[in-house]
Amino acid sequence: MVDQRRRRALESLTAGLVALSGCNMFGGDRSDGSGTDDDGPGGSTAGGKDVSEFNADKYDVEFDRVVNAVDDLGMDPSGKTPIDDALSDAFETGTRIEFPPGDYTVTEEAATDPPRNPSRFGMVGLGESHRDVRFHFPNADNEKGFWFVYQVGGEDVLLANFSIDMTDDLKTSVSIRFDPNDGGLIEDVEWTGFVPPQTRSYGQLLRCNVLASAGADRKGVNTIRRVTIGRGGTWFGGHEHRTGTSPGTTYARHYPGHIGEVVYEDVHFEQCGGNALRSTNNEGVITIKGGLFRNNDVSSIRLQGGKHPEKVSTVTGTKVVMDHDDIRYPTAGTQPYHGAGIVVDSYIGESGVVFEDCEIEYRNINLANSHYRPWGVVRLTNTGKSNPGGFTMRNCRIKNDTNAQTIWLQSVNNGAGEPYGVTLENLDITVTSETQSEGAVCLIGGGRDGSRISNCCILAQNGNFDGVHVNDCDNVIVAESNIFVSGQPVSMFNTSGDVRNITKNSSCDDKSASNDVAGPQFRGERQRPTRR
Repeated sequence: MVDQRRRRALESLTAGLVALSGCNMFGGDRSDGSGTDDDGPGGSTAGGKDVSEFNADKYDVEFDRVVNAVDDLGMDPSGKTPIDDALSDAFETGTRIEFPPGDYTVTEEAATDPPRNPSRFGMVGLGESHRDVRFHFPNADNEKGFWFVYQVGGEDVLLANFSIDMTDDLKTSVSIRFDPNDGGLIEDVEWTGFVPPQTRSYGQLLRCNVLASAGADRKGVNTIRRVTIGRGGTWFGGHEHRTGTSPGTTYARHYPGHIGEVVYEDVHFEQCGGNALRSTNNEGVITIKGGLFRNNDVSSIRLQGGKHPEKVSTVTGTKVVMDHDDIRYPTAGTQPYHGAGIVVDSYIGESGVVFEDCEIEYRNINLANSHYRPWGVVRLTNTGKSNPGGFTMRNCRIKNDTNAQTIWLQSVNNGAGEPYGVTLENLDITVTSETQSEGAVCLIGGGRDGSRISNCCILAQNGNFDGVHVNDCDNVIVAESNIFVSGQPVSMFNTSGDVRNITKNSSCDDKSASNDVAGPQFRGERQRPTRR
């Protein structure tokens, strides 16, 4: 009875992922070149990319002048002489600086008070790979971090085809603030070297917004394309509130005042000891297309829906992987602490974020504290100041071989925006673990009224827990789904709604109705499933 549309959509997604896995553009993914990454999502990333046909003129920006960093500006490509004065002199509206392959040394931070905010400005590497042009920062090992670029305002700003070397000293941290009002693009850029703890940085490596305070309006869009972070090793320390130690540095973060849209295309964010990407306290939207988020700790994606008048935040065709048996790059501090995947979160009550055509794989979790409960594969949180409304997830595949809670939709907090309910549609969920901390594969907490689960397949045979459990909600519908679990397919406590056309077959491909389940196994004043 599972809708054929779900099956076709998932088959199409799988076919696309398989096709891409054979043509990923990483080259050697491991830092020693000994292996390749077979987890490629719906698009390529920057790491090791061959751009032998690189064309510096392809960008849709009209520059007044194009200057060569070496021939025209006298910059030293050997790294022996700093380029600060020449770079500062050329940092003006209408200029594109082209950097031939080489090593360039930057010793002075970008101006921040006031910042220099040119429009139609670009810094573009001319190498066949983004690693052919490398910027080094010998003074970036202080305790506060180092701003390489500090752009607040302006339009049509381009940073492309180079790498930012943070070394392996566990201290060097280099950040970019990238807040053009519209038309900003960072493309084919990698942070190489070790990512230190957050206490040695400005809090994040990439800060990108469309800011009302800089004169932007809601139509502004900036793009982050094929940016790679984390393949040189990272610091793990857990959430400071829980562990008392510094977390790793967040990779990309969005701040209050963001009102437009930031688009992430085919990024590779790996092994972050903080939130790999976070936007929880602004009215703008985030669009994530493709990309790979792998072995990030506090979360891979921590996101809200936004309050844009025409858009909501979306995540499409993205892959999230957790596999602590295969942490590929050096670590310092501790082991991972939390193992969170997707966290739907907001500090200002936003709702509506949409996840579509995504693949989430949890293969192994090994936390620093063996008694610490993982934060969940997909979690709608209500901890602390968090008060998100509902979200939608459709046409996604989730495979969970760990003890992390698979779908954890916590109860509504004061200030959450409507709709409170969650829509789960056309999902394939397989759980091989013997435990689910919330007593069910999918827990829907109190006040998530109007939640809908339809055309889904849930397979979990190995433990003693339910498929879907709902607490204290109104108007909940679970329909047209196959739920094969050791416990009850659907259980409800103090909840009104409807459960219909549920099968209990051991395969999502089995469309027979011989194992129809008439409805939930208990309602009203009955105990919830036992936590195990």
